[in-house]
Amino acid sequence: MSPLVGLMLVLLLLWSVLGGPPGGQSPRQESSGEPDSQVREMHTQAPSGEGGVFPETVLEAPEDAGGRWTEVNSRAIEALQAGRFEEAIELFEECHAAEPGEAIFAGNLAEALARMAREIYEATAELGLPIELLERALLLSPGRDDLRQLLARWKKLAAAEDGFWTDETAHFRLSYDGARVDILNNGHTILTTALEEAYAEFALWLNHDPVRVGNHKIRVVLYGRSEFAELTGVGHWASGVYDGVVRIPVVDFRRERESLVLVLRHELVHAFLRSAGGRALPAWLNEGLAQWCEHETPRSRSAAVARARKLLATQPLFPLEKLHGTLSAWTDPAEIARGYAQALAFVAYIDRWYGAGVLLRMIEGCRLGVASSETFAQRIGVNLDTVLQDFQAGL
Repeated sequence: MSPLVGLMLVLLLLWSVLGGPPGGQSPRQESSGEPDSQVREMHTQAPSGEGGVFPETVLEAPEDAGGRWTEVNSRAIEALQAGRFEEAIELFEECHAAEPGEAIFAGNLAEALARMAREIYEATAELGLPIELLERALLLSPGRDDLRQLLARWKKLAAAEDGFWTDETAHFRLSYDGARVDILNNGHTILTTALEEAYAEFALWLNHDPVRVGNHKIRVVLYGRSEFAELTGVGHWASGVYDGVVRIPVVDFRRERESLVLVLRHELVHAFLRSAGGRALPAWLNEGLAQWCEHETPRSRSAAVARARKLLATQPLFPLEKLHGTLSAWTDPAEIARGYAQALAFVAYIDRWYGAGVLLRMIEGCRLGVASSETFAQRIGVNLDTVLQDFQAGL
């Protein structure tokens, strides 16, 4: 049999297993790719608001404020919205010092301090200065329950990790309780090796180097199971979380070694995607790619996609709007499983019929402020919702 005939038979077999687009027409394709990945005990991003985006609370100056301070407040708001936090804080400080009794000026300064705290935390994974900034923000705006909750969480994290042992590699800082002999004696070498190998793989695939771009190493922290649940606040179903730091529960490293490598790879993808695509990346794309990339072999990825498709075959799919925000806020275990399964299988479908290149362009578009659906439509000429319907028909 010639190589060309053999390739054609393989493609026909893939068509029969995965299902092709309705109408027998091949979609336009950016580049070749294979459908892979797995639905696991779920990993997740941190719930929104936990180190994430704060509500829009900056306000224009009141009518009775002096003309000068109205203008300064407006300039500060402009700087804040543009991400120039130090400039915004300096200007809001001037307004607050001039009229310390004006609640709007105090509230705006609190907002700027809070956003600066989040920015420093995400840039350094350190909590000392962010906690100080958030404490002052709460003094200025004591009614901000969102800031109070975030401050309480950050203080818990700082207290829990105080005195942790830390190993460093070229791209990572791995921290854990030094009394955990199972990790100290058996785990740190394998974990750091697995992490560095995964980093090289993802950097090549995404053409992105988050440590070089952010100028700081990625922090990975290992906890006990109960400690992890208390500190992260995510459901019992989560086997890892990324909130600017990769956080993973470990009960017995020696028994969990293989599954931990998958979790580490999964959460590391979230770190890459946060750096490459920003916060606007929809959950179905974020979680789908994380599940896709957690596996090291095409065989295990294909098996995972098959399991996901089987789970989805008997029920309607979620609209993409429902899968846009973080899935960590969901409470129904069956819906959570279906949400992750749909994210994985849909990413695999897009990769199979439209190419991995369009997935990469969607990530880049999100970083530039272009919705993933808009990027897809621009490059492929097909609406994502239509593709979702085609995907469901093929199940």
